[in-house]
Amino acid sequence: MPLGPGGIKTDIVTGDPILETPETKKAEIEARLQQAVSRSLALQAELKGSGGLVVEAIREQMIGQATLVLERDPIYASFLAVLKKLGMEIDMAPLVVERHLKRVLPGYERQAAPEGIPAAGEQP
Repeated sequence: MPLGPGGIKTDIVTGDPILETPETKKAEIEARLQQAVSRSLALQAELKGSGGLVVEAIREQMIGQATLVLERDPIYASFLAVLKKLGMEIDMAPLVVERHLKRVLPGYERQAAPEGIPAAGEQP
């Protein structure tokens, strides 16, 4: 009969019990962390490749949503009013989204638009 989840871990080759020490637990956790980092880097590489279009589409949707949220914020509106009186125009939504994407995807770099084509939000 199987021992179930309460059984003792054993070495499949020798049949000896595997004793879990703090060092082995730490090594196991570090190995899982390395696996997660590797999967994350692989996903980022995939997104930069052909999946980069997906990230760019999500980025544009996030900018639209951030714009709606910022427009409804009275504190943000007062900051904008001051900047306008100083003769400055700043579109914060793209900056906020870029900063966020760089935090959640450490390898994220926005791809430059092909030469002669302005990126979204840039003046020609």
